[in-house]
Amino acid sequence: MKSILFLSVVFFLAPTLAATINNANEETLYLLKSNWKNQNGQSVSLENLKGAPRVLTMIFTRCPEACPMIVSDLKRIEKKLKHAVKEKIRFTLFSFDYKRDTPATLLEFAKKMKLDANWDLLVSDSRTTRELAALLDIQYKELANGDFVHSTVLIAVDSDGRPVARRFEFTEPLTQIIDALNKLPGAVTRD
Repeated sequence: MKSILFLSVVFFLAPTLAATINNANEETLYLLKSNWKNQNGQSVSLENLKGAPRVLTMIFTRCPEACPMIVSDLKRIEKKLKHAVKEKIRFTLFSFDYKRDTPATLLEFAKKMKLDANWDLLVSDSRTTRELAALLDIQYKELANGDFVHSTVLIAVDSDGRPVARRFEFTEPLTQIIDALNKLPGAVTRD
């Protein structure tokens, strides 16, 4: 069922995404022209995220199991980064739940999970959310009770939004993402 949903989303968005990506020399998520609201209620375009390496994924704040585990993995990545990288890196959580995850809900989640100023939590509308999920190869489906089943992909991107590493499942180690981020320009041996 997940693959059918994903294929439907990709089929629906493929012409738009292909045209967007083909207009650039390299694939970057910042080519998508979409607007989001952050946990502080500010409007943010994906292009506004450019300039800092990021680890990003998609979650929903009412998630009872997978999403807190995803955040925990992101915190583990943060702890393993070299000092120079840790100072530059941003962690970005996009919400699937555009109906319930308001900026205020995102802010409360950030406080509950003890996320500091290096974390951006973003929510948008249905179409924008589907578009980003398709580009990131993150699958999700809303259930009748309002919860979501979803993949647990983590993606590290450079400061221009180009992917440098991915982790697809919880069973995969985080080392590929950590190593890729630590090799970005400006990384030095951890203090």
